[in-house]
Amino acid sequence: MGNMKISLRVLTGLVIFLFFGFVAPQNIPASDLDLIKQKEFNVTPGGNFVLETEGGDVTVNSWEENKVGIKIFGNSKAKKKFTFSFESDGDFVKVTGKKYSSSIFSWFSSEKLRYEVLVPKEFDLDIRTAGGDVKIRDIKGGVVLTTSGGDIKVKSIQGSVEAKTSGGDIRISDAQGEISLKTSGGDINCYSVNGEIIAKTSGGDIDLKDVSGKINSSTSGGDISLVYIGENEGIELYTSGGDIKISVPDDFSADINLKTVGGEIQVDLENLRDIQTSRFSFTASAGNSEYPLIAKTTGGDIIVGGF
Repeated sequence: MGNMKISLRVLTGLVIFLFFGFVAPQNIPASDLDLIKQKEFNVTPGGNFVLETEGGDVTVNSWEENKVGIKIFGNSKAKKKFTFSFESDGDFVKVTGKKYSSSIFSWFSSEKLRYEVLVPKEFDLDIRTAGGDVKIRDIKGGVVLTTSGGDIKVKSIQGSVEAKTSGGDIRISDAQGEISLKTSGGDINCYSVNGEIIAKTSGGDIDLKDVSGKINSSTSGGDISLVYIGENEGIELYTSGGDIKISVPDDFSADINLKTVGGEIQVDLENLRDIQTSRFSFTASAGNSEYPLIAKTTGGDIIVGGF
């Protein structure tokens, strides 16, 4: 019975290793792969591009042409085992990449695939890949990004962003709009973002720098760092296993509510009133804002300071 239990554990560990080895990001330069497909479609700004693929990295940039340009690169195994379809209806373009075989054994094959897409600057995107990195740059429109096994990087975006990854980091910079970021196994980094931000991770840190707007961030296993600029529009930060560090302008206004179970609280702000403190909590009012600053951790310190 003991040997059977050991064998079962080894088998389970092998399956998990092989599965995550498959869905891990490929990070293959296009120059190392062959061009498999190339298409262009005439469109006008304000359209919609959709990509659904069962594997591969995806890069989308804007250009000055009123066209959607698509290049698909891959190795010899990707050529043999992937099939691609293209749909175009007015300003709507869709690309689908599917494997000929979708059995569990095909998960562990070594196809290498990369999509490079160019769209007009004003365009909506819906990108879904089962196993790769996603990179988006210089887009004005709504963006939806999903990957099961890679990182997501977004830069220079004007519009809403919804990004989800099961096994990677998310990084967004120079963005304006409503932002929703979720990862099950990585860090979240936001830099120079103006708009409502929802950032959630089950296994990493959250770093928000030079951001403004309503903030709701939570992590089950990491630290949270926030550098907030502009007027407070509501801030809520939660972590079960880390520290919270907050920097705000000296004239910041908020109803402040800080709580920790296993750490210390340090507050260095001017013009505080109605201060109430205990071993594990701190409440006060700053300025005349009706919006809150809430920070709670069960396993770390909370530090709040001005700049």
